[in-house]
Amino acid sequence: MGTGKSTVAKLLSSNGNRISLDDRKFLEVIYARRKRFSNFKNFEFGLTGTVLSTLKRPSVIDFGAGHSIYEDNR
Repeated sequence: MGTGKSTVAKLLSSNGNRISLDDRKFLEVIYARRKRFSNFKNFEFGLTGTVLSTLKRPSVIDFGAGHSIYEDNR
C-alpha cells in the first residue's frame, strides 16, 4: 500500500480510460455479488476476470490497495 499504483494508473490513463478495482460505486453490480464467493481471493479473481472480459476499449486497470491484501475471516 502507498507505493503509487493508483497514481501511475492515473498518469498512464490521461485519456480517461482507467478502471479502478477499488471503485465500488463504478463496479457496484460486481461488488453486490461478492458474498457468493467463499473468500476474498475468489472474489478478487472473479472481479478481475469480469472486468477484463467485459472491456469495450483499451483501458488501464488500477488494482489499487484493496487488492493487495488477503482477508482472513477466521
